Amino acid sequence: MGELIDLGWYYASPGFTDEQQYLFLARPVRATGDGAQIDTSETIAESREFTLEQLRSMVAENIVQDANTLALFARLCARGLIG
Repeated sequence: MGELIDLGWYYASPGFTDEQQYLFLARPVRATGDGAQIDTSETIAESREFTLEQLRSMVAENIVQDANTLALFARLCARGLIG
């Protein structure tokens, strides 16, 4: 059995819209092989696995630029859920 941890929300574009993005941590996450079907009409067409050090480096080097990933990374660090 897994768990879904509510990490709160943030404003995606404060001053422009009141849109809120909600953040969650699901664990454990397990690879399921290549059996998943991806709906290409959605905005996420690919997902990849990174180590914490790879992600930290990509954030530091401005490779990761989307607000959702940056907000999630910051929230996970601030809550002590990743080292």
